[in-house]
Amino acid sequence: MGLVLLLTMGSTAPLSAAEYYPMDWSEAVTVDKDDIGMNFTIDFSGKAGGDYTNKLSAAGDFTFTGVTNAGRTFNFDYSLTNTSSRTSRIRAFGFDTSGTLDSLNATGAFTWEYKDVAFPEQVGTMDACFAAGSGCTNHASGGVTRNNTGSGSFALTFATAMESVDLERFSLKFVGLSQNINGQNWGVGLGSIGAITAGAGPGDPITAPEPATWLMMILGFGLIGYRQRKQDDIRGQFSFLTRASLHIRRGERARTKDWGTHTLGDRRGGIVGHEPTAGRTEQDAATGARLRGLLPLQPRGG
Repeated sequence: MGLVLLLTMGSTAPLSAAEYYPMDWSEAVTVDKDDIGMNFTIDFSGKAGGDYTNKLSAAGDFTFTGVTNAGRTFNFDYSLTNTSSRTSRIRAFGFDTSGTLDSLNATGAFTWEYKDVAFPEQVGTMDACFAAGSGCTNHASGGVTRNNTGSGSFALTFATAMESVDLERFSLKFVGLSQNINGQNWGVGLGSIGAITAGAGPGDPITAPEPATWLMMILGFGLIGYRQRKQDDIRGQFSFLTRASLHIRRGERARTKDWGTHTLGDRRGGIVGHEPTAGRTEQDAATGARLRGLLPLQPRGG
């Protein structure tokens, strides 16, 4: 019972001020080199004097724009919005990353680049840091003020080509507080990963065809259908003529025709009739006319 009570008391005891971190602060965003256009957001919660504060906050938005430099450089667009309820400035932001960084480059609101910077509030050393002025942790002028957004781009160049990189432990530095928070006029923001949206990948995104493309596709399908019908007609005519030819040959084998006396004979049973063409039945005359019109026969002599 004593052990159970001790465990229960331990599980319900509040964290000390120095232990405050967001639960997913150390979770990583993995960026693949082919996932161009990937977007992710970071929500920053304030910490000052070793304790949490809701008076400092920020929202970050990051988009991967592709790789350059033979796969060594990963490029990003960024925007940081100061959503604090107290007057303040975002002076710098940074994160850890996988791989060995060779160099950094940035444009926009944060153009000063630093590697391996020791951040306060037990954040520790960050692999990459981008500042609005000289010194990544200085309490100097510059930075993104409350209710404003700073944007730009940054590039991470690694010692070797990378298939993917992990970005984690996003943090930023607040300075210029109008009122002290937990006894300080500065603080930090610790990032939690928000929404992640996959990019279009190495290929072009699938889009609807242009009207001109639709027209060309319709005309192309129509031409294919027309040619198919013509081929079917030719096959049909050839098949009809073939059947007619076979019919005539069978008739020749079954009958002999004397064009001089207009008599019909049957080789299998001998002569079965002697009558002029004009005296045939209408059915025989019509059949003979059709066959002669399709494939004329050479008259036999004798």
